Amino acid sequence: MALIIETTDDFIRALRGNEEFRAAARRELLTQDLLALPKEFSEFKTSAEERFDSIDRRLDKMDERFDGVEQDIRTLTVSVNDLRGSALEGKMSTRLRQRVATTLGLTRPRILWLAEHYVQPPSRAEEFARRMEQATDMGEITEGEADRLTSTDMVMRATNASGERVHVAVEASGVIGSRDIIRARQSADILKKMYVEDAAAAVYGFSIEAEQVEQAKAVDDLAEVHVFLETERL
Repeated sequence: MALIIETTDDFIRALRGNEEFRAAARRELLTQDLLALPKEFSEFKTSAEERFDSIDRRLDKMDERFDGVEQDIRTLTVSVNDLRGSALEGKMSTRLRQRVATTLGLTRPRILWLAEHYVQPPSRAEEFARRMEQATDMGEITEGEADRLTSTDMVMRATNASGERVHVAVEASGVIGSRDIIRARQSADILKKMYVEDAAAAVYGFSIEAEQVEQAKAVDDLAEVHVFLETERL
């Protein structure tokens, strides 16, 4: 069918209504490069999406690796702190005992219990263990409270200015944390119940954060937990 085009409107109608004429006009008006653009853009879009997907997968793998590194660092930090804590526990009986007594105004300090080391003379540790067993049998403390005392890093006994006995519960850690403060308070409270005498709580370490310093202060019905750092000297 022949097309008769005399006016611009005839040309526009032919473009809109005749696919063959429209394709021919496009070939004449547009360069080959422009005609290829839609296909090339579609291919570029597909390629870009594939590349972005590949980058996302690589980033995910990098995140997994970083997570693994962070976990390794946390594990190493815990191990180092455990080692430092163990080193402190070995020093408590000689370096800390008199510091605690001097700071708290006590005299005649004696170590009753060390969780990691058998106390010398052994009779004190045996006496402490027997008192725990007796207090548990009589219902003065619970089995769980006896376990807490057994796990306390150091228990010592001294005399205050009035001549009364005072027990001190000490928890040691390379970096003093919230758990150490909580445990020291718990152990001191259990010692009060077991001996019906005054007791104090203390923590011992190489360092402590400001948050834990605040936590160790006396607040309402919570007694002060005395902080001793190995970097300090009398």
